Amino acid sequence: MEAEVIEDLRVNEEFVCDYLMEGYDEVIDLTEIFCMKWREAFKAGSCIVIDETMIGWSGVHSGRLMFIIRKPTPLGILLRTLCCGITGIILAAEVVEGKEMDQLKAWFEEYGHTTATTLRVT
Repeated sequence: MEAEVIEDLRVNEEFVCDYLMEGYDEVIDLTEIFCMKWREAFKAGSCIVIDETMIGWSGVHSGRLMFIIRKPTPLGILLRTLCCGITGIILAAEVVEGKEMDQLKAWFEEYGHTTATTLRVT
């Protein structure tokens, strides 16, 4: 079982090259690639949680940085994540790009920020 899950999560160069589209932000592309693989490998259980995850900034890439004082690592890339509440496995994630960009994303006009984010990551 463990070997099958690891194989399902494997991302090879051909998969990444076929997926990447010219002109897109590398961080967003990478997040979308991981989400596609996570959804193939894991099935959601009965306890699903939406939360924020901060990826700490290493000083290498400065795009999409946010500063949130309440986070253990306050400077980094903020993700909205969909997780299994029992295992803690991330099932989906979306990079938070800021208020202006979020208003341009799917379902924002119809439902507002919170519900639109929920619909996009599920």
